[in-house]
Amino acid sequence: MNIPQVTELELLGQRFKLKTSHSETDHAARVSAFVKNRLDEAQAKFKGIHPPHVIAIHAYFELAEEYLRAQTRVSEHQAEMKSAIESIL
Repeated sequence: MNIPQVTELELLGQRFKLKTSHSETDHAARVSAFVKNRLDEAQAKFKGIHPPHVIAIHAYFELAEEYLRAQTRVSEHQAEMKSAIESIL
């Protein structure tokens, strides 16, 4: 039987509890650290005090921008690979 693990973390002054299976504990810790880092970076860019939701939305937009740029690079790389393979055949 897989007993859920509960991990507590604090993001932008709010406490959260994450439930994961024992086998996912390391992955959940990596995800949590990544999210915390991104939110801390977004918060550092703001001067003064801003509501947590404003900081979170800013972090989401930055992450979405990076994801879409990476998606474009992957598509370009796949097209290059396809072209290279076709030239060999």
